[in-house]
Amino acid sequence: MEVASTNKQSFQLRKTLIYFITMVSSVSLFLVYTVLIHQQNPIPEYLRTGKPKPRNPGMQLTIISAYWDIGRFQKGSHLNFSSLNYEEWASVFYSLMNPLIIYTDSIDFKNIMENLRRNKTEITKIIYMKRSDFWPFRLTTEIQSVFDQPDYPKYHPNTVLAEYSAIQHAKYAAVGDAIRSNIFESEYYAWLDIGYFRDIVNDKRYFILTPPENHNKSLLAMNEVYHPNLNLTPDEIFKQNVVWVGGGMFIGTRSVQLAFEELYKKAVLHFLGKKLMNSDQQVIYAMYSMEGTRSLKPNVELQLYSMKDDKSVGTRNPWFYLGFLCRHAVEIESQSVHLLNMTF
Repeated sequence: MEVASTNKQSFQLRKTLIYFITMVSSVSLFLVYTVLIHQQNPIPEYLRTGKPKPRNPGMQLTIISAYWDIGRFQKGSHLNFSSLNYEEWASVFYSLMNPLIIYTDSIDFKNIMENLRRNKTEITKIIYMKRSDFWPFRLTTEIQSVFDQPDYPKYHPNTVLAEYSAIQHAKYAAVGDAIRSNIFESEYYAWLDIGYFRDIVNDKRYFILTPPENHNKSLLAMNEVYHPNLNLTPDEIFKQNVVWVGGGMFIGTRSVQLAFEELYKKAVLHFLGKKLMNSDQQVIYAMYSMEGTRSLKPNVELQLYSMKDDKSVGTRNPWFYLGFLCRHAVEIESQSVHLLNMTF
């Protein structure tokens, strides 16, 4: 009986020991697995500590851009642009960490942008549409009739291709449409030409765009390229292809942008009625000229940014000063965006 009792106790001991070893092994494997998973997908700090969820500082500004396919065209006296140029320049949008809305009538460009933004789908909206849905493209016949006047000067493509002129006017229609759709609920909205950062397509650092620090919310921020002569008549501005501000980028709050869209459309129709047309840059110059102000009574004022006031940004090109002023490098870490202490 003593032998049987001893064997039974020994069996129970071995059983308990095996159970203990199994449990320790299971717990150890679980801990190792948890550590590996955490290393690959770290828990954000705001979940671990209860701190407020970090916010991408670029979310306050939605960027709007567009590409409309009008084929190959002459630019200036010696350049030619095609879809290949715009496809190359668009690569910059891979690194942009702001919300982005793109309009296009090109299925090829749509596919390119979807690939570039494939890891940023939550802050990207690509709208494939008929360009005639925007009012400027319904004016191409009238615009072309202006350009076809026997004595009307030819500046490629501004006063040669009605479709190109309409593309410039469509910037303001696109911004208005993006604001009304309210996809990302930003405080600010900015237009940005596809080719605005063409000089740094090889810079692959992530970046955000923010409104200039001294921006007045009641004004529309634009880039001053040349000092204006507001005594010039609209006829002189359009027919001499004179430039004051660049149309490649402009920034404003929702209310300011919507008011400017309405004002801009009013100006385009006004100057068309006078058999004058060019790009948006001449429309804006003429709108704020002494004669234009008397006729149109602009209800939106501009806040101008000029390279002559600041040569510290990362470009020597006065056409692109505003964009580089607003551009900041960022680091992407643990599902949050950290603004670096630099502008470039």
